[in-house]
Order: sequence, then structure tokens, then C-alpha cells
Amino acid sequence: MRRNLYLVDGSAVLYRSHFAFSRNPLVTSTGLPTSAVFGLAGFLARLFRERKPDHLLLALDTPTPTFRHRLYPAYKANRQKMPEDLVQQLPLIDELLEALSVTVLRMPGFEADDLIASATRRFRKEGLEVFIVSGDKDLCQLVGEEVTVLAPGKDQFAQVLDAAAVEQKFGVPPDRLLDWLALVGDASDNVPGVPGIGPKKATALLSRFPSIEELYAHLEELSPADRQRLENHREGLALSQRLIALDEDVPLPCALADLAVRPPEVPRLRELYDRLEFRQLRAELGEETLPPRPAGNYHLIGDRAEAERLFALLRQSAVVAVDTETTSLNPLEAELLGVSFSVAEGEAFFLPWRTAGVWFGTEELRRHLSELFARPGTVFGGQNLKYDLHILRGAGVVPPAVGFDTLLAAGLLNPTLAQKNLDALALHYLGLRKIPTSRLLSGGRTSMAEVPLPELAEYACEDADVTLRLHRLFDVELERRGLSTLYREAELPLVPVLVAMEAEGVAIDSGRLAVLAEEFSRRLGTLETEVHALAGEEFNLNSPRQLSTILFDKLSIHKLLGKRVRKTSTGYSTDVQALAAFAEHPLVGAILDYRSLAKLKHGYVDTLPALVSSRTGRVHTSFNQAVTATGRLSSSDPNLQNIPIRTAEGRRIRDCFVPSRPGEVLLSADYSQIELRVLAHLSGDTRLIQTLRRGDDIHAATAAAIFGVPLAEVKAEQRGRAKTINFGIIYGMGPQRLAREQGISLDEAKSFIAQYFATYPGISAFFEAVLSIARSEQAVRTMLGRIRPLPEINAKNPQIRQNAERMAINTPIQGSAADLIKLAMIALHRRLTGVGSRARLLLQVHDELLLSVPEDEVAVTSTLVREVMEHAAELAVPLLVEVGVGRTWLEAH
Repeated sequence: MRRNLYLVDGSAVLYRSHFAFSRNPLVTSTGLPTSAVFGLAGFLARLFRERKPDHLLLALDTPTPTFRHRLYPAYKANRQKMPEDLVQQLPLIDELLEALSVTVLRMPGFEADDLIASATRRFRKEGLEVFIVSGDKDLCQLVGEEVTVLAPGKDQFAQVLDAAAVEQKFGVPPDRLLDWLALVGDASDNVPGVPGIGPKKATALLSRFPSIEELYAHLEELSPADRQRLENHREGLALSQRLIALDEDVPLPCALADLAVRPPEVPRLRELYDRLEFRQLRAELGEETLPPRPAGNYHLIGDRAEAERLFALLRQSAVVAVDTETTSLNPLEAELLGVSFSVAEGEAFFLPWRTAGVWFGTEELRRHLSELFARPGTVFGGQNLKYDLHILRGAGVVPPAVGFDTLLAAGLLNPTLAQKNLDALALHYLGLRKIPTSRLLSGGRTSMAEVPLPELAEYACEDADVTLRLHRLFDVELERRGLSTLYREAELPLVPVLVAMEAEGVAIDSGRLAVLAEEFSRRLGTLETEVHALAGEEFNLNSPRQLSTILFDKLSIHKLLGKRVRKTSTGYSTDVQALAAFAEHPLVGAILDYRSLAKLKHGYVDTLPALVSSRTGRVHTSFNQAVTATGRLSSSDPNLQNIPIRTAEGRRIRDCFVPSRPGEVLLSADYSQIELRVLAHLSGDTRLIQTLRRGDDIHAATAAAIFGVPLAEVKAEQRGRAKTINFGIIYGMGPQRLAREQGISLDEAKSFIAQYFATYPGISAFFEAVLSIARSEQAVRTMLGRIRPLPEINAKNPQIRQNAERMAINTPIQGSAADLIKLAMIALHRRLTGVGSRARLLLQVHDELLLSVPEDEVAVTSTLVREVMEHAAELAVPLLVEVGVGRTWLEAH
């Protein structure tokens, strides 16, 4: 049976549930409104019971304006604000969805419809039957051979809209529904349409002419009234099309595996249903035993004498778990509410910050804590301690050295664990059920500052207690699995480095970005005009269906160029990978340019200025240590690691990053070919090692060997192919990909790869050894011992198995390179601090470090940075670092 994917319009379900009980709203005995929570819980229970989804994604709107609001400020302006009693239920809804193990997606700047459209386009390629659960007619545009809309009604999922049903309902097939909707308009969303043209008239017009473009091409054949309506509202109709068109290219932060339906956390559901008084739903769960809450002796410090006794106890303790309670998840904006400490299982203390500041005086309290954290005989740690260090610094407390971090330990022990927050770790490793944050923020509370101190103290103490229990468990397990050295020498010492980088932030020239935004807008308009001219007609560039029709049905570019094109259930594929094969065609080249430029404009040029901190005047990203399976750092909010360097437009964006202080410049230090050097070290291949030791051009040397020509006679094209193989081989590139990227036959590609391994036999032997170990242990390790589990390495499905084999080959190389740059960052931070340098680390972008350096320290800092990075580890070949300096990031790189 074919696997399925259910995409649920969560916002629609919530509103529908809320208004279904509008005459008799559901409230608990304490007065808490629950109509929407109850409706959503019942809806999902029935969905699971009747439809049995294999994969599920629930999409939600956010209050952030979208591109539609920027395009048309009156868009949805007629909508009332979310009802207050529905707002009160949002934390409970999040808690419900977590307990049900439902994957939820909400992305600022995008509507739920766009998330559903993008998920449909992306995941149907994987052979899934897609069901969209929504009553929104706009989503019927997505219906096709493998895509069906289930419109909830009185009988929940009775209205099944396949392509035939859509055409019967609207009078046009799904691929023409956009034009129909644009003509009719949508009063609920304030989409204008064409006044005087209703559903019947729209159906009649589109039955005569297949598109709006054709309508305008044959205006003389219409009645005078219809002709005048269309002529008078041409711009409004074009606007309506753009407002109704779904964005199918949202960069979704989830893979198909993340959407797999998982068993609910029944104990959490029972507790929630009991609290919300959902007796029938609670009864359906049965009577299994709840996981216990941590049994704790928790203390709210009530006066100065108790605080002093706590400090005395902490000074005598060898290991202390620390946790901070604040008003925000953003550490640079959060206000400290209190600090909890645990020194023994089941015992913890909460020190309220404001009241303790009254007892001691704020400065004395800061001094007490700073002295406590400076004690050499005590190990302090926490869960995601990077956050707590930010908070303590912001409160004027000198934070402790990082002794342990359960988030990082869990990331090493179980890198593929989907959730590594404290609640998830407590349940997974200790079988304990923590107090959910949503309980504290119930009853209309919007901030932890509104939580009564006794409740906050219990919650905070439990966090510290659970963290200490996890630390003791993880410490033993890290040692047993050979991960302790990596943990203590690479991961923990990196935390204060990242804290300093995040707090420093990076400055941008908003004026340059504004100019760039205007220029990109003009270029996008020019490109759109060029595309329409090359296509011979106007169409929506953001519609894969319309684009597919133009390229492959109308122009038949695949036949013209003699190339195959991948087909989907709704037509020919138009994703970037598919179109790249036709980039030589002028129209496709222009479309790819348009997409690339639009992505940069929306992702960086438009958004970066809004992310500048009002406090510092800089952009502050967050670096994540426990996200990627290879150990690479990732960057988020915003992601500053994906700003491209290879395109002219990407370089223009980098040119907007500037020093934050007068008299400083930016210094970029970039490892040269670090992954090839790691490969040489790991494989021990004699020829590769000798080439790199001599400092020869490795790509030219590879080309000379593969093509059998003297080094001096290697042509640029040959070197380019050798470079592709040198770097592609690291990622497990096979002959199919090489043939596709180089435009050569499959036999030629196979011959090149065979010759490559003949040239470097040590690499071939290394890959075989890695795969053998991976198949045996279902895991691979990096140089420093980082483990990546590969449970699918022995899968029967060849695609799944080959993907795991590529990961097995790549991880020891990429993961080792990631470990090395972490060691370099730690060493560099220490050296800069040790010599009293005013230079500061700003960013890490894979193999590159970016620093801000006073102009009078450039020479000495350049030397120091190169020395530290080139000696981060001793390999069989030298590590080389390229250093550049400039007034902008672009100039420096």
C-alpha cells in the first residue's frame, strides 16, 4: 500500500473549533477557555483513527505580515483580531500537539497555505499520496493525480475533492483554478477580483478561454459589459492573481522523516486532559501509569539568611547544576527572574533575583555570585548552558567556567534524537515527566514574570534537579563510549567562545542594503519582463504548473535540447535541480536568475535590517552545537552561514557586513581545502600526501594523472573536472552525478572515477574500510571520536542504503574538519584573550572565521590567527590558512 502524507491546515481547524462552540463555549471549573483545544484534540483523534496517516504535518499561521500584505496593505484588513479566549488557549494547543507527537510548522512571513503548498510540492516527489485537510478553496489549486483535498464538514472528512470533484465544484480543473479565484475574488481575504464577475460568470468565461491571458487576447469577442469590467480592472485582476497564488518554494526546515507519525506521549495527554477536564478524551486513553514527576525537596529562598546558607552549601559542593529563569527565549533581550541550583538528586534551591537584590543590594549580590562561580573546586554546569551564560553576563554576574552541559552531552550520545530539550531528555533517559512550561503560562499569563514565585521556584528547581541527574548519567556514558575527550576538549570549551561571538554580533550597513533592495527589485522586474518576452506570454513565475506548461508543453525545451526531464504527478519537474540541466536555454537561464535573486532578496536583503538589535545596533545570530549529525556548527535567527560567496549578488550582500567600531577592519581566515587535507590524513594515500606536502596544485595534479598528460599541459577544463571529482568524492559522488554535472556520458564518468581511485588507491581502500566498519557497527566516527549512527546502512532498499553509504564516507571527513575548526576557535579565543588583543571573533562559516580587528593590530593578529589555525591539529599534511583584510566582509574574503 502506498504511504501517505496528511497536511493539516491547523489555523482553519482552530478557528472552526472555536466558533463551533461560540454559543456555549467550553470552560474548565477554574474558568479557563478550552473550546479550540477540545475541538483540535477531537479532530486529530478522529483523523488518526479513521484515516491512519503515515506522515502528518500541521501548519499554522503566524501574526507576522507576509509578502501579500506588503503587496497589498488591505489584504485581510477586514479580518478581526484573534479572539482573546482563543489567544489564551495557544500555549495549551502547543502542549497538546507536543503530547500527540504531531509535527507543527509555523514560519513568520508565510501563511499556512504556503507551507502546505511547499510541502505538497516537495514531498509528493517521494512517492507519497498527499491529503490536504482544509476547507480553504485556495488549496484546491494543488489537487492532482496524487494530491486530494479533504474538506471537513459535518461528517468530518466526507467531502473528498480530487481533480474531477474540483472541476465539478468550480467548473474548471485545478490547474486553472487560480484564474477562476482571481476573477471571483475573495471577500473574506479582501481580495478584489473583478466586480460584477461571480462564480457562474467566471466559469463561463474560462470555459470559452483557457486563461486570463487568453481572455485579454480576445476582449473583442466578449459582451460589452464583460469587456469593460476586464479593461477597467486589469491591474486589480493581476493583483488578485498574485495574492491568491500559493508560494510553493518556502524553504521548509523539515525532512520527510520528521513528519513520520509517532506514538503520542500518553502520560502527558492524560495529565493535560485531566487538567482541562476532557473526560471523554481522557477515558479513551485508558489507565496506564503516568511516568512519575521528579520527587524533589525544593526550596524557595525567602530571606538573606537563607541565601547565605545556600551560598555556604554551594561553596562546599563539588558539582552544581545551574538554571536561570527569564522573561524571554532570546538571551540578549531576556530579563533574569531567578537562578536555581541543585547539588544532590532530589534537592534544589531557587534564588529570586529581584528580591535577593533587595536583601543584598544588587552589586553585592552580583559579587557573591561571581565569587561563587569563580571557585576552582566546584564544577558548574547546566542544560544549554550557553543561554544561562548570556543571562548571567547580562545581569552583571561573571559566569562560571563550563563544567558540563547536558544538551551537548545528549548531542554526542544520541545525535539523531529529534528533541533534546530538557523535558524530552528527562522523559527519554530518566522516565520522568517535567512540569510543562505551558502550565505556568496558562490562565492568561503571557510571561514567566507573571508566574507566582512558589510556582516558578518549583519549576526552576525541577529543571536544575533533572539536569544534575542527567549529567551524572551522561558522564558515565560518555566515558564508556569514548566520547569524553571530545566533550571536554572540543564541545564544552567552545561554549564561552560562542557566547562572546553571539553577544558581540556583527554590524551591517543598512543604507547599502536599502540601495541593494531597490536594485534587486528593479532587476527582478526586468527579469520577469525578460522571461515573459522569451516565453511569448505572461504567466506566474512562482507557479510550477504554469512554468511546466510553458517550458515543456508549449516550448518543448527538453525535446529541443535532446534531454530528459523528470516528471511528477502534476507535470514536469521545475525545481532548481531539474531546470539546471536546461540552463543553456535563455528562458531557463533567466528563470534561474530570477529565482536566485528573489531568494537572496527575501532571505537577506529585506530581512537583515529588521534584525538589527535596537540595543547594540548589530545583528546577533545564534550558533548551535547540537543540531547537525556531523558536528558542524549551524547558525540560526538569522542563518549567517548561507550567504553565498560564489555569485555576484551574494558577494554584494557580504559587502554590506562592516566593522562595528570606528578604526577597525574585518579579517577573514579561511582553511584552504581542509576536507581534502583531512582525507589525505585519514586515508594515508601516499600520492595525495606528497602532493599536498609539496604545495602543488592538487586539482591540476589530479587532472594530470586522470587524463595522462604532463602537469604543465593540463587544460583549464581538465582541471575543472578534476576539481569536481576531488571535492565530489568526499560527498560520495557517483558516476551519475558526475556525468550530470560535467555534461559527459555515464561511461566517461565511470572511467574518470575509476582512474581517480587508481591514482589514489589509498582513498579507495579507506572508503572500503569505512563502509565495512559502518556496516558492522551501524555507525562511523570522526578523528576526535564523534559518532554518527547509520541504522540504515544495511537497508534492503538500495536508495536508502546508498544514501547511508554516502553519509558513512562523508562524515569522517566533514565531521573531522568541523571538529578541527572548533579546536581552532577555542585556541584562537584563548590566545587573543591571553595577549590582551582587542580583536574579536564574530562569525564562523564552515571553514572560515571572521574577526573584527583594530587597524593597528592587523599585522600581529593576522600572524597569530594563521599560526593558531594551522596548528589546531597535527595532520600528515600541513593545514593552510588564507587570511584577508578589508573594510567589508567581501573585501576581507
